[in-house]
Amino acid sequence: TIEYSVDGGAWNDYSGPISMPAGTLQARASAPGFAVSATMTETYTQMDSCATPTANPPGGAYASFPQTVTLSCATENAMILYSVGEGLWELYHNGVTMTGPGTLLAEAKRSGYSDSGIMTEQYTLMDSCATPTANPPGGAYASFPQTVTLSCATEFATIEYSVEVGVWQLYHDGVTMTAPGTLLAQAKKTGFSDSGFMTEQYTLMDSCATPTANPPGGSYASFPQNVTLSCATDGATIYYTTDGTAPTDSSDVFSGAISVSEGMTVKAIATADGLANSGVMSETYTKGKPAPKTGPRGQFILLPDNYVYESATIGNCKDWVNVRSGPGTEYDIVGRAYLGEAIKLNMWVANETWCEVFYSGGSKLGWVYGRYIIPKK
Repeated sequence: TIEYSVDGGAWNDYSGPISMPAGTLQARASAPGFAVSATMTETYTQMDSCATPTANPPGGAYASFPQTVTLSCATENAMILYSVGEGLWELYHNGVTMTGPGTLLAEAKRSGYSDSGIMTEQYTLMDSCATPTANPPGGAYASFPQTVTLSCATEFATIEYSVEVGVWQLYHDGVTMTAPGTLLAQAKKTGFSDSGFMTEQYTLMDSCATPTANPPGGSYASFPQNVTLSCATDGATIYYTTDGTAPTDSSDVFSGAISVSEGMTVKAIATADGLANSGVMSETYTKGKPAPKTGPRGQFILLPDNYVYESATIGNCKDWVNVRSGPGTEYDIVGRAYLGEAIKLNMWVANETWCEVFYSGGSKLGWVYGRYIIPKK
Protein backbone atom coordinates (compact mmCIF):
# COMPACT_ATOMS: atom_id res chain seq x y z
CA THR A 1 0.00 0.00 0.00
CA ILE A 2 1.37 3.43 -0.95
CA GLU A 3 0.57 6.50 1.00
CA TYR A 4 1.51 10.05 -0.06
CA SER A 5 1.56 13.56 1.36
CA VAL A 6 1.82 16.94 -0.47
CA ASP A 7 3.78 19.72 1.21
CA GLY A 8 3.71 17.96 4.63
CA GLY A 9 -0.04 17.57 4.67
CA ALA A 10 -2.17 14.56 5.59
CA TRP A 11 -1.20 11.15 4.31
CA ASN A 12 -3.53 9.71 1.70
CA ASP A 13 -3.82 6.27 0.14
CA TYR A 14 -2.51 6.41 -3.43
CA SER A 15 -5.05 5.29 -6.01
CA GLY A 16 -3.99 7.01 -9.25
CA PRO A 17 -2.01 9.91 -10.77
CA ILE A 18 -1.65 12.94 -8.52
CA SER A 19 -2.30 16.50 -9.80
CA MET A 20 0.85 18.07 -8.43
CA PRO A 21 1.30 21.83 -8.01
CA ALA A 22 4.73 23.28 -7.38
CA GLY A 23 5.81 21.84 -4.01
CA THR A 24 7.06 18.70 -2.21
CA LEU A 25 5.64 15.20 -2.68
CA GLN A 26 6.35 12.47 -0.09
CA ALA A 27 5.41 8.77 -0.35
CA ARG A 28 5.95 5.51 1.60
CA ALA A 29 5.00 1.85 1.11
CA SER A 30 3.86 -0.76 3.58
CA ALA A 31 2.84 -4.44 3.33
CA PRO A 32 1.91 -7.19 5.87
CA GLY A 33 5.05 -8.84 7.19
CA PHE A 34 7.27 -6.00 5.95
CA ALA A 35 8.66 -2.97 7.67
CA VAL A 36 7.43 0.36 6.34
CA SER A 37 9.67 1.66 3.52
CA ALA A 38 11.83 4.72 3.67
CA THR A 39 10.01 7.93 2.70
CA MET A 40 10.39 9.17 -0.90
CA THR A 41 10.71 12.94 -1.17
CA GLU A 42 10.44 14.78 -4.54
CA THR A 43 10.34 18.55 -5.03
CA TYR A 44 8.54 20.05 -8.08
CA THR A 45 9.30 23.65 -9.17
CA GLN A 46 7.85 25.94 -11.86
CA MET A 47 10.26 26.47 -14.76
CA ASP A 48 10.85 30.19 -15.78
CA SER A 49 8.86 31.21 -18.83
CA CYS A 50 10.05 33.23 -21.82
CA ALA A 51 8.65 36.76 -21.97
CA THR A 52 5.88 37.19 -24.56
CA PRO A 53 7.23 38.96 -27.70
CA THR A 54 6.28 42.56 -28.45
CA ALA A 55 5.71 44.24 -31.83
CA ASN A 56 6.78 47.69 -33.03
CA PRO A 57 4.68 49.26 -34.36
CA PRO A 58 1.94 47.49 -32.44
CA GLY A 59 -1.36 46.40 -33.94
CA GLY A 60 -3.87 49.12 -34.71
CA ALA A 61 -5.41 51.14 -37.53
CA TYR A 62 -2.97 52.46 -40.13
CA ALA A 63 -3.40 54.86 -43.00
CA SER A 64 -1.50 52.70 -45.46
CA PHE A 65 0.30 49.42 -46.05
CA PRO A 66 2.83 47.77 -46.12
CA GLN A 67 3.90 48.14 -42.48
CA THR A 68 7.31 46.72 -41.42
CA VAL A 69 7.04 45.28 -37.89
CA THR A 70 9.98 44.59 -35.57
CA LEU A 71 9.58 41.76 -33.00
CA SER A 72 11.52 41.61 -29.73
CA CYS A 73 11.59 39.54 -26.51
CA ALA A 74 12.76 40.59 -23.03
CA THR A 75 14.17 37.11 -22.42
CA GLU A 76 17.79 37.20 -23.50
CA ASN A 77 18.77 34.83 -26.31
CA ALA A 78 15.21 33.64 -26.82
CA MET A 79 14.22 32.80 -30.38
CA ILE A 80 10.96 34.08 -31.82
CA LEU A 81 8.59 32.25 -34.13
CA TYR A 82 5.86 34.17 -35.96
CA SER A 83 2.88 33.59 -38.19
CA VAL A 84 0.84 36.01 -40.33
CA GLY A 85 -2.86 35.33 -40.57
CA GLU A 86 -2.44 31.95 -38.74
CA GLY A 87 -0.36 30.62 -41.64
CA LEU A 88 2.99 28.82 -41.41
CA TRP A 89 5.16 29.55 -38.42
CA GLU A 90 8.57 30.95 -39.36
CA LEU A 91 11.73 31.80 -37.45
CA TYR A 92 12.02 35.55 -36.97
CA HIS A 93 15.17 37.26 -38.24
CA ASN A 94 14.84 40.91 -39.16
CA GLY A 95 11.38 42.44 -39.54
CA VAL A 96 7.99 41.16 -40.66
CA THR A 97 6.28 42.91 -43.61
CA MET A 98 2.53 43.27 -43.19
CA THR A 99 1.53 43.82 -46.81
CA GLY A 100 -2.07 44.47 -45.85
CA PRO A 101 -4.49 44.30 -42.92
CA GLY A 102 -4.21 41.08 -40.92
CA THR A 103 -3.20 39.27 -37.68
CA LEU A 104 0.42 38.80 -36.56
CA LEU A 105 1.13 36.00 -34.05
CA ALA A 106 4.46 35.44 -32.26
CA GLU A 107 5.89 33.13 -29.57
CA ALA A 108 9.29 33.04 -27.83
CA LYS A 109 11.25 29.87 -26.93
CA ARG A 110 14.48 29.15 -25.04
CA SER A 111 16.05 25.99 -23.70
CA GLY A 112 15.41 25.69 -19.97
CA TYR A 113 12.40 27.98 -20.15
CA SER A 114 8.79 27.33 -20.82
CA ASP A 115 7.40 28.82 -24.06
CA SER A 116 6.06 32.33 -23.86
CA GLY A 117 2.45 33.26 -24.26
CA ILE A 118 1.23 33.94 -27.82
CA MET A 119 1.47 37.58 -28.90
CA THR A 120 -1.52 38.57 -31.05
CA GLU A 121 -1.53 41.92 -32.89
CA GLN A 122 -4.30 42.97 -35.28
CA TYR A 123 -3.41 45.44 -38.08
CA THR A 124 -6.29 47.21 -39.82
CA LEU A 125 -6.69 49.88 -42.49
CA MET A 126 -7.66 53.24 -41.04
CA ASP A 127 -10.78 54.93 -42.45
CA SER A 128 -9.92 57.87 -44.72
CA CYS A 129 -11.32 61.38 -44.63
CA ALA A 130 -13.48 62.24 -47.62
CA THR A 131 -11.75 64.46 -50.19
CA PRO A 132 -12.93 68.09 -49.85
CA THR A 133 -15.19 69.65 -52.47
CA ALA A 134 -15.27 73.25 -53.76
CA ASN A 135 -18.28 75.47 -54.52
CA PRO A 136 -18.15 76.88 -57.12
CA PRO A 137 -15.96 74.19 -58.65
CA GLY A 138 -13.02 74.87 -60.93
CA GLY A 139 -13.82 76.03 -64.44
CA ALA A 140 -13.87 79.06 -66.71
CA TYR A 141 -15.34 82.21 -65.16
CA ALA A 142 -16.21 85.58 -66.66
CA SER A 143 -14.57 87.59 -63.88
CA PHE A 144 -12.51 87.45 -60.71
CA PRO A 145 -12.38 87.41 -57.71
CA GLN A 146 -14.34 84.21 -57.05
CA THR A 147 -15.16 83.27 -53.42
CA VAL A 148 -14.92 79.48 -53.02
CA THR A 149 -16.49 77.49 -50.16
CA LEU A 150 -14.77 74.23 -49.15
CA SER A 151 -16.55 71.32 -47.42
CA CYS A 152 -15.86 67.72 -46.38
CA ALA A 153 -18.33 64.85 -45.94
CA THR A 154 -16.32 63.54 -42.97
CA GLU A 155 -17.84 65.08 -39.85
CA PHE A 156 -15.54 67.32 -37.79
CA ALA A 157 -12.67 67.01 -40.27
CA THR A 158 -10.37 70.02 -40.63
CA ILE A 159 -9.50 71.29 -44.11
CA GLU A 160 -6.19 72.76 -45.19
CA TYR A 161 -5.82 74.57 -48.52
CA SER A 162 -3.21 76.13 -50.77
CA VAL A 163 -3.47 78.46 -53.77
CA GLU A 164 -0.95 77.82 -56.57
CA VAL A 165 0.97 75.35 -54.35
CA GLY A 166 1.85 78.15 -51.95
CA VAL A 167 1.68 78.13 -48.15
CA TRP A 168 -0.88 75.68 -46.72
CA GLN A 169 -3.47 77.36 -44.49
CA LEU A 170 -6.26 76.16 -42.21
CA TYR A 171 -9.63 76.73 -43.86
CA HIS A 172 -12.18 78.82 -41.97
CA ASP A 173 -14.76 80.64 -44.07
CA GLY A 174 -14.20 80.92 -47.82
CA VAL A 175 -11.17 81.15 -50.09
CA THR A 176 -10.89 84.20 -52.36
CA MET A 177 -9.47 83.37 -55.79
CA THR A 178 -8.37 86.86 -56.81
CA ALA A 179 -7.17 85.68 -60.23
CA PRO A 180 -7.05 82.51 -62.34
CA GLY A 181 -5.11 79.71 -60.62
CA THR A 182 -5.13 76.29 -58.93
CA LEU A 183 -6.80 75.61 -55.57
CA LEU A 184 -5.63 72.55 -53.58
CA ALA A 185 -7.28 71.17 -50.42
CA GLN A 186 -6.94 68.18 -48.08
CA ALA A 187 -9.00 67.00 -45.09
CA LYS A 188 -7.60 65.60 -41.80
CA LYS A 189 -9.10 64.06 -38.68
CA THR A 190 -7.65 62.20 -35.70
CA GLY A 191 -8.12 58.44 -36.14
CA PHE A 192 -8.54 58.80 -39.91
CA SER A 193 -6.02 58.81 -42.70
CA ASP A 194 -5.66 62.07 -44.61
CA SER A 195 -7.96 62.53 -47.58
CA GLY A 196 -6.85 62.65 -51.16
CA PHE A 197 -5.97 66.04 -52.62
CA MET A 198 -8.72 68.14 -54.16
CA THR A 199 -7.38 70.04 -57.19
CA GLU A 200 -9.57 72.68 -58.86
CA GLN A 201 -8.38 74.87 -61.75
CA TYR A 202 -9.99 78.31 -62.14
CA THR A 203 -9.52 80.05 -65.49
CA LEU A 204 -10.68 83.30 -67.09
CA MET A 205 -13.36 82.81 -69.69
CA ASP A 206 -12.76 84.33 -73.14
CA SER A 207 -14.91 87.41 -73.75
CA CYS A 208 -17.06 88.49 -76.65
CA ALA A 209 -15.72 91.36 -78.71
CA THR A 210 -17.23 94.74 -77.79
CA PRO A 211 -19.90 95.82 -80.31
CA THR A 212 -19.25 98.70 -82.72
CA ALA A 213 -21.67 101.28 -84.12
CA ASN A 214 -21.93 102.55 -87.69
CA PRO A 215 -22.02 105.49 -87.92
CA PRO A 216 -20.17 106.05 -84.63
CA GLY A 217 -21.20 108.58 -82.04
CA GLY A 218 -20.37 112.24 -82.77
CA SER A 219 -21.83 115.48 -84.11
CA TYR A 220 -24.22 115.24 -87.04
CA ALA A 221 -26.01 117.91 -89.08
CA SER A 222 -29.32 116.08 -89.21
CA PHE A 223 -31.34 113.46 -87.36
CA PRO A 224 -32.49 110.75 -87.09
CA GLN A 225 -29.38 108.70 -87.79
CA ASN A 226 -29.84 105.01 -88.66
CA VAL A 227 -27.24 103.21 -86.56
CA THR A 228 -26.20 99.62 -87.19
CA LEU A 229 -24.51 97.54 -84.45
CA SER A 230 -22.09 94.69 -85.14
CA CYS A 231 -19.78 92.32 -83.23
CA ALA A 232 -16.63 90.54 -84.39
CA THR A 233 -17.56 87.42 -82.37
CA ASP A 234 -19.43 84.92 -84.57
CA GLY A 235 -22.91 84.07 -83.30
CA ALA A 236 -22.93 86.77 -80.62
CA THR A 237 -26.20 88.39 -79.54
CA ILE A 238 -26.15 92.17 -79.09
CA TYR A 239 -28.25 93.85 -76.40
CA TYR A 240 -28.63 97.62 -76.39
CA THR A 241 -30.23 100.61 -74.70
CA THR A 242 -30.87 104.14 -76.01
CA ASP A 243 -31.55 105.91 -72.71
CA GLY A 244 -27.99 105.85 -71.40
CA THR A 245 -28.58 102.99 -68.94
CA ALA A 246 -26.22 100.01 -68.78
CA PRO A 247 -27.36 97.17 -71.08
CA THR A 248 -27.97 93.63 -69.77
CA ASP A 249 -29.15 90.38 -71.31
CA SER A 250 -32.68 91.60 -70.52
CA SER A 251 -32.32 94.69 -72.75
CA ASP A 252 -33.56 94.96 -76.33
CA VAL A 253 -31.91 92.55 -78.80
CA PHE A 254 -30.39 94.25 -81.85
CA SER A 255 -32.02 92.98 -85.03
CA GLY A 256 -31.90 95.95 -87.40
CA ALA A 257 -30.84 99.59 -87.76
CA ILE A 258 -31.70 101.79 -84.77
CA SER A 259 -33.29 105.19 -85.44
CA VAL A 260 -31.21 107.50 -83.24
CA SER A 261 -32.46 110.97 -82.29
CA GLU A 262 -30.43 114.04 -81.39
CA GLY A 263 -28.78 113.75 -77.96
CA MET A 264 -29.32 110.00 -77.70
CA THR A 265 -26.68 107.68 -76.19
CA VAL A 266 -26.57 104.11 -77.48
CA LYS A 267 -24.98 101.51 -75.21
CA ALA A 268 -24.52 97.85 -76.16
CA ILE A 269 -22.99 94.57 -75.01
CA ALA A 270 -22.47 91.26 -76.81
CA THR A 271 -23.00 87.77 -75.36
CA ALA A 272 -22.35 84.25 -76.62
CA ASP A 273 -22.45 80.74 -75.13
CA GLY A 274 -19.21 79.81 -73.40
CA LEU A 275 -17.90 83.39 -73.45
CA ALA A 276 -17.95 86.23 -70.95
CA ASN A 277 -20.05 89.27 -71.81
CA SER A 278 -18.23 91.94 -73.80
CA GLY A 279 -17.32 95.37 -72.55
CA VAL A 280 -19.95 98.10 -72.90
CA MET A 281 -20.00 100.13 -76.12
CA SER A 282 -21.19 103.70 -75.54
CA GLU A 283 -21.84 106.14 -78.40
CA THR A 284 -23.46 109.58 -78.02
CA TYR A 285 -25.02 111.42 -80.97
CA THR A 286 -25.26 115.23 -80.92
CA LYS A 287 -26.30 118.00 -83.33
CA GLY A 288 -23.45 120.10 -84.64
CA LYS A 289 -20.88 120.65 -87.36
CA PRO A 290 -20.65 117.56 -89.53
CA ALA A 291 -17.82 115.18 -88.83
CA PRO A 292 -14.84 115.47 -91.20
CA LYS A 293 -15.17 113.42 -94.35
CA THR A 294 -11.84 111.81 -95.07
CA GLY A 295 -10.16 109.81 -97.78
CA PRO A 296 -7.51 107.14 -97.20
CA ARG A 297 -4.60 108.56 -95.21
CA GLY A 298 -1.60 109.43 -97.38
CA GLN A 299 -3.63 109.51 -100.60
CA PHE A 300 -3.28 112.52 -102.96
CA ILE A 301 -6.24 114.85 -102.39
CA LEU A 302 -7.83 117.08 -105.10
CA LEU A 303 -8.05 120.71 -103.88
CA PRO A 304 -10.58 123.25 -105.20
CA ASP A 305 -7.97 124.87 -107.49
CA ASN A 306 -7.54 121.54 -109.30
CA TYR A 307 -3.93 121.06 -108.19
CA VAL A 308 -3.09 117.48 -107.30
CA TYR A 309 -0.41 117.37 -104.62
CA GLU A 310 0.85 115.63 -101.55
CA SER A 311 3.32 118.18 -100.19
CA ALA A 312 3.04 121.94 -99.71
CA THR A 313 4.44 124.89 -97.75
CA ILE A 314 2.97 127.45 -95.36
CA GLY A 315 2.31 130.88 -96.98
CA ASN A 316 -0.04 133.87 -97.16
CA CYS A 317 0.87 134.82 -93.56
CA LYS A 318 3.27 137.18 -91.77
CA ASP A 319 5.31 134.78 -89.62
CA TRP A 320 3.26 131.76 -88.63
CA VAL A 321 -0.24 130.25 -88.53
CA ASN A 322 -2.08 128.41 -85.75
CA VAL A 323 -2.39 124.63 -85.95
CA ARG A 324 -5.59 123.33 -84.37
CA SER A 325 -6.87 119.98 -83.07
CA GLY A 326 -9.76 119.91 -85.55
CA PRO A 327 -11.07 121.53 -88.74
CA GLY A 328 -12.34 124.85 -87.36
CA THR A 329 -11.51 127.80 -85.12
CA GLU A 330 -13.63 126.28 -82.38
CA TYR A 331 -10.95 123.61 -81.89
CA ASP A 332 -7.98 124.10 -79.56
CA ILE A 333 -4.65 125.48 -80.80
CA VAL A 334 -2.07 122.70 -80.58
CA GLY A 335 0.93 124.36 -82.25
CA ARG A 336 2.30 126.72 -84.91
CA ALA A 337 3.44 126.21 -88.51
CA TYR A 338 5.87 128.87 -89.73
CA LEU A 339 6.04 130.82 -93.00
CA GLY A 340 7.78 128.75 -95.69
CA GLU A 341 7.71 125.53 -93.58
CA ALA A 342 7.34 122.35 -95.63
CA ILE A 343 4.26 120.35 -94.73
CA LYS A 344 2.65 117.14 -95.94
CA LEU A 345 -1.09 116.82 -96.35
CA ASN A 346 -2.85 113.95 -94.61
CA MET A 347 -6.57 114.55 -95.31
CA TRP A 348 -8.96 117.21 -96.62
CA VAL A 349 -12.42 118.08 -95.32
CA ALA A 350 -14.88 118.07 -98.22
CA ASN A 351 -16.68 121.38 -98.76
CA GLU A 352 -14.46 122.99 -96.12
CA THR A 353 -11.24 124.95 -96.37
CA TRP A 354 -9.27 123.00 -93.74
CA CYS A 355 -6.54 120.38 -94.18
CA GLU A 356 -4.93 117.99 -91.73
CA VAL A 357 -1.16 118.26 -92.20
CA PHE A 358 2.09 116.87 -90.90
CA TYR A 359 4.29 119.75 -89.73
CA SER A 360 7.37 120.41 -87.58
CA GLY A 361 9.48 118.12 -89.74
CA GLY A 362 6.66 115.61 -90.07
CA SER A 363 6.65 114.79 -86.36
CA LYS A 364 3.35 116.52 -85.50
CA LEU A 365 -0.17 116.33 -86.92
CA GLY A 366 -2.83 119.06 -86.86
CA TRP A 367 -5.33 121.15 -88.86
CA VAL A 368 -4.46 124.34 -90.86
CA TYR A 369 -6.83 126.74 -92.64
CA GLY A 370 -6.61 126.16 -96.40
CA ARG A 371 -5.68 129.74 -97.47
CA TYR A 372 -2.33 129.36 -95.68
CA ILE A 373 -1.39 126.23 -97.64
CA ILE A 374 0.66 126.76 -100.84
CA PRO A 375 0.48 123.54 -102.86
CA LYS A 376 3.28 122.18 -104.99
CA LYS A 377 2.16 121.18 -108.47
